[in-house]
Amino acid sequence: MRNSESDTFFNFADQPDSEVGLAVGALLIAQSEYPEVDIDNYIDKLDEMAQEVRDRISGIVVPHQQIAEYNRYFFDENRFRREVIGFYDPANNFLNDVIDRKIGIDVTLYILYIEIGRKAGLPLSAINLPSYCIVRYKFKHFDIFLDLGDEGNIMSEDAFQEKLELVFGDEAGLQRRFLNEDANKETLARILRNLARIYTDDNEYDKAIQALKRITWLTPQYMTPYRRLGNLFYQVGDYNEALDAFETYLNGIDSPNSEENVIENIRILRKIIAKMN
Repeated sequence: MRNSESDTFFNFADQPDSEVGLAVGALLIAQSEYPEVDIDNYIDKLDEMAQEVRDRISGIVVPHQQIAEYNRYFFDENRFRREVIGFYDPANNFLNDVIDRKIGIDVTLYILYIEIGRKAGLPLSAINLPSYCIVRYKFKHFDIFLDLGDEGNIMSEDAFQEKLELVFGDEAGLQRRFLNEDANKETLARILRNLARIYTDDNEYDKAIQALKRITWLTPQYMTPYRRLGNLFYQVGDYNEALDAFETYLNGIDSPNSEENVIENIRILRKIIAKMN
């Protein structure tokens, strides 16, 4: 799509997942709303918090004790907490706002928790589990799973299996192997999906388009954003971009013949473009 290279997020998203910094990515997203945001300044703030955590867990070797000390610092002392009223406030998706106000939705708190913990030396990683914010603490030959919806408390095996079954149904046992994959880009895409939904509902179509385009750069394997882009480009009268998005969607899915509405949209767009030329 046009103008990809002019967006600094494009080159950021082009990196391997393991090299994608969650905090930097989230702050780049925030810069779209707050161009004056100083990313380095906020990263310095995270570094300072991480140093405090590092000092506190120094000499503690038992993972459960490290986790308890970190949770005490993050949730009890710094009072980072979940937004329970204004879920659809865009500010809850912007990491600078979350750091300043100490309140955010699950995914932004998730990013903060993981990034501060990683910088402090804790072996934390994101898990690509839709609708839930679960963090992995990887300890030697086994994993410990932390539920950020429950202020970072350790999940029992039964509780973790229940979350998997809610997402994957009867295939939960088979899907467990996918939890070993890196999920940094998918985590950032969750922020952008939230924003795309909010902006679309508020009729801020240009902002919604930008969010969706960024999702396609982070997770090009998923085709659904292209269909949504097609609809939004059509709505703002950018028919060439709409056609390109619909065709990309149709060419990337397994059963294109079942997408009658998309096929009809493509037919109509081709007619419109032909008449305009």
